[in-house]
Amino acid sequence: MTHARVTGLLAFAGCAVSAASAAQPLAFSVSDHECTNSCEVQRLESILFGALPADQRMAIARGAAEQAAASGASVDEAYGSVSHLMSRESYDAMRPEWKQALETIPELGNQGKIAACFEPGTDPAVAFAFDQMLFGSGERFQPGTRWSSTALSGGGLGQGDPTIITYSYVPDGTFISNQGFGSGGSQLFNWLNGIYGSPATWQALFDQVFDRWEELSGNTYVYEPNDDGVTHEAFPGVAGVRGDVRIGALSLDGNGGVLAYNFFPQSGDMVLDAFDSFYSNTGGQSLRLRNILAHEHGHGKGMFHVCPANQTKLMEPFISTAYDGPQLDDTLLAQRFYGDPLEDNDNVGQATPLSSAPIQTIPQISIDDNSDVDFFAITVGEPQELVVTATPTGLTYTEGPQTQQCNTGSSYDSLRIHDLDLAVLDTNGTTVLEFADDNGLGQNESITAVLEDAGTYYIRVRGDNTNSVQAYTLFLALNDLPFIPLDIDLVGTVPNAVDPGVTTPVTVNIDANDEVLTPGSASLRFRDDGGSFQTIALTPIGGGDYQANLPASLCGATPEFFFQAEGDQSGVVTLPDDGAADPFSALVGEIDVTFSDNFNGDQGWTVTNSAGLSDGAWERTIPSQGGDARIADPAADFDGSAFCYITDNGADNSDVDGGSTTLTSPNFDVSDSPEARISYARWFDNNEGGTAAEAFTETFVIEISGNGGGSWVNLETVGPTGSEVSGGWFEKSFRIADFVTPSSNVRVRFIASDDVGTVVEAGVDAVRVDGLICEDPNGGPCNAADLAEPFGVLDLADISAFTGGFVSQDPIADLAAPFGVFDLADVNAFVLAFTQGCP
Repeated sequence: MTHARVTGLLAFAGCAVSAASAAQPLAFSVSDHECTNSCEVQRLESILFGALPADQRMAIARGAAEQAAASGASVDEAYGSVSHLMSRESYDAMRPEWKQALETIPELGNQGKIAACFEPGTDPAVAFAFDQMLFGSGERFQPGTRWSSTALSGGGLGQGDPTIITYSYVPDGTFISNQGFGSGGSQLFNWLNGIYGSPATWQALFDQVFDRWEELSGNTYVYEPNDDGVTHEAFPGVAGVRGDVRIGALSLDGNGGVLAYNFFPQSGDMVLDAFDSFYSNTGGQSLRLRNILAHEHGHGKGMFHVCPANQTKLMEPFISTAYDGPQLDDTLLAQRFYGDPLEDNDNVGQATPLSSAPIQTIPQISIDDNSDVDFFAITVGEPQELVVTATPTGLTYTEGPQTQQCNTGSSYDSLRIHDLDLAVLDTNGTTVLEFADDNGLGQNESITAVLEDAGTYYIRVRGDNTNSVQAYTLFLALNDLPFIPLDIDLVGTVPNAVDPGVTTPVTVNIDANDEVLTPGSASLRFRDDGGSFQTIALTPIGGGDYQANLPASLCGATPEFFFQAEGDQSGVVTLPDDGAADPFSALVGEIDVTFSDNFNGDQGWTVTNSAGLSDGAWERTIPSQGGDARIADPAADFDGSAFCYITDNGADNSDVDGGSTTLTSPNFDVSDSPEARISYARWFDNNEGGTAAEAFTETFVIEISGNGGGSWVNLETVGPTGSEVSGGWFEKSFRIADFVTPSSNVRVRFIASDDVGTVVEAGVDAVRVDGLICEDPNGGPCNAADLAEPFGVLDLADISAFTGGFVSQDPIADLAAPFGVFDLADVNAFVLAFTQGCP
């Protein structure tokens, strides 16, 4: 629970400091065999006591002290006030000053404001007693209350707000009031000058500690050189007068024992144990002093103690020299309270400016709650490629509130708190160029964005609705844009049929990208019925678009064509990619749909089954994948009309079994369509995701007939192996004349079978038969010399058309190889055709 501070009250949280090295584990707890039944009762009492509100704990302790005083008992006999927190043995072993402090706490009634540190080897039960008298149990990271106002940041501060904290050193003689260890004038300068020689030397160590906290959190620390010497802890910080955190020293209990104590916000003042020999060891650049200062100011930021004491967290009750300064758990709480070091960057206007270095890494930042958003700004002077990765960071460790032996806690996975998302925004700060939210908790998100213009772009990192802190690292790389070669794209669609006897316009877009287009290289390459390709110049029409006309073709021709252009770096680029080896093609005439079936109605298909078939007959239905959702079945039809034919749509074991099932079409009349084609979508699975018995053994056979089913010719056989035998819809198309003579009685049939007991599922959808209607205009040209109307007559108009085309180098006059060159060979070809005349 979060402990609200009562103004003017004081409390202690024990902090025993360990000088043990990292290689020496701490062993301050009482071994289990020493714990009697009474000890178990004591443990239970301490747990229950710690769960009480602070005012109730104080009332109980104060009542016990009053009872002891009323009976005339001495301090040593007042064990009853703390018997619920520690054993009699631990109590009897305490110094008189500690017993007096425990008795004084209820009398002062100042719980909730300070934490104390103890010398190495102090009985952990002592530290626990002080802690429980003041605080009881806390939450994750054991947060207390953070600063709500400071001298330079003003008021109204809340969770996640960056905060400026000033600090000053009280003059010697400044009165330090009694917080359970006596009162008197501060001796900070006199004491530390004796160890370090001058204030500049030891104050540099303090600065180093505050600087490190500043590097890890949204706090800014400002040294306040003035301190007016008013009573310690009694007055808030004032700019130019005294710091928010005032540091003094007082001899608390002689050598050893209590080493320091610190007030929680809204004070944060610190008192060190003056002249304690523990501080005389200045090894490791005064690591003892620096870790005590860092720990004590952790309390001054609002942090409680954490357990277990395993030398991994600065805020453990027993500070160790196994580390230097705040660790992961401490940093998380500091950022939860005050944001990360780059706060305040919660919107585009406050975006953290980043350098334009090619590679940069920003570690130790965080999303501190369910409303925090981090913005970063990056400026580029030219188009570049930006790669951004946000990587959650953290560990799984044991963490919990202070207990008597400080050896327990719960597992905490600080890596998987928020599911981060990542975005790159355009220079306007709102348009999302790229967005990533592809991965879950604990996994990074990465973006590659093209920054097309010079300017300032923005990176946004967000968390989810979890009200806790998630640390992460931001990685950025700026790269030169990758080379983009010249590109040719169709504008619209490629014509799959052209009218006979007339030219057909085609348009492409040519984008040179990172190249320079070679002048005059943009061309259409065309041939009408085999032979060599002609070259027809593409004419620019604006916006990178180019246009040319496919020359007129006659019925029965098979025009083929492709486009090409040349870049100064990549050379000749074609569309399609393989150019002359795989050109576009078109039919001459009008495509006539002779038959089309999406199976939403019955158009005369028939189903016949072999004698042994026991299951899996063809069925016109809406696929449901069966009751067992077998993955071999199609989950839906192909064309989106809902219906198709599949092999049994029943539940459970409903595949083809024990024979074959045949789906046969009605007759198709393609007698007037020599170029007619049949197309369909099919599904076949004889594998069932790799689980079928005897997988890859069966086939799916499709056959065609030109005589109404009197005889059959194989159109295709699918399987038993290959890339199309494990489900999935595949669309196929065939020229009927390549298999049977086009007639009025063309039929097709689909045969699925299973003779070995494996799993076979098949489907058919979107059956279509396309014919071709073609009639040359005016009878069409009779030969290569018949270039002008009226066609079928060779006359002066044809001679004029040829000579005009030859002079203008129009492809109409390019009649002989080499094509693209207008020479005597073209003249001879024209003369030969003209003299041959029309049939």
